[in-house]
Amino acid sequence: MIHEQSDGHATLVHTQETSVPPTSLPDSYRTLRTRSCVDELRATEQTYSALDIEDGTDRLSRLRECRTKAWFLRELQTGKVSVASNSCKLRWCPLCAKSRAAYISRSVRAWLTIQVKPKLLTLTLKHTSAPLEHQCNYLYQAFRQFRGNKTISREIRGGIWFFQVKKSEISDEWHPHLHCLIDSEYIPQQLLSGIWCKITGGSSIVDIRAVKNPKKAADYVARYAARPTQLSKLSHSDRLEVFKAMHGRRLCGSWGSARIVSLKPPVKIDASAYEHIGTWAVVVGLEGEDPRAAQILEAWRNGTPLTPNISLRDIDQFIDDSCYDLHQLDHSNPQSTFW
Repeated sequence: MIHEQSDGHATLVHTQETSVPPTSLPDSYRTLRTRSCVDELRATEQTYSALDIEDGTDRLSRLRECRTKAWFLRELQTGKVSVASNSCKLRWCPLCAKSRAAYISRSVRAWLTIQVKPKLLTLTLKHTSAPLEHQCNYLYQAFRQFRGNKTISREIRGGIWFFQVKKSEISDEWHPHLHCLIDSEYIPQQLLSGIWCKITGGSSIVDIRAVKNPKKAADYVARYAARPTQLSKLSHSDRLEVFKAMHGRRLCGSWGSARIVSLKPPVKIDASAYEHIGTWAVVVGLEGEDPRAAQILEAWRNGTPLTPNISLRDIDQFIDDSCYDLHQLDHSNPQSTFW
């Protein structure tokens, strides 16, 4: 896989977003990818706009440029067709978040499948009216102590943790908590609850259950690694508080036997392994007129190899070849979103 390298640059990533490939494609690739996250995108734009005014930055422009350029690629070795696209790499961008979540989900799933009895452990804090940043600091500090506890370090060989935060509709208080996929034998819930309660000074709600479906469990926790809450469900002031509380803070991590799990895509790409075969606008626009466009889209939708030398580069070069950049690559199958 190939992954993002720097702000505004996309990379090769294989991610799954939907189970059925789209049959009706819009002229704009960004339009296709934003269909499933309209409310989240709007909330993110509003928040970045406010923070840009406050900080003197221009993250909103980067967000709005995300996935506005796209082109098709053919992998030379396999013939598989992918889509390349530019990305903004902003933490709260819902498009980039889906791609990060998909990468993490694949990595976590691979680790879960080799565990004998993996489990999902959830650690929570009792609700308080303290600012979110204070609660996050307290939760992270308590979790470090929890992992360092002699009993815990003996019983849990390793794990992967993910941060999530919600806000109670009843008490209007924040509810930060951690989901952990762990490598361990049977551990009594009472034992875990007692240790966590002692460390946190009164938070005793701990849940532990067996992981029966690795894919489902990996998908569930990975989405929080990319976006720890739904901004569209929060007020404007709450969104600002979340942005500031989570700034520079890790949203996931691993320890012990799970340190082998990759939670961050590698940065190097091999652009020579792919060839450009047409921009999104040209291929989609000519689907009903040029048989080459239909063949490219069929291979992309079905995940089947594309015959060599089928390309619409000649059309792109006639129009404008400046959109191609070997250092901007973003890989997908038809069910993909991008890093």
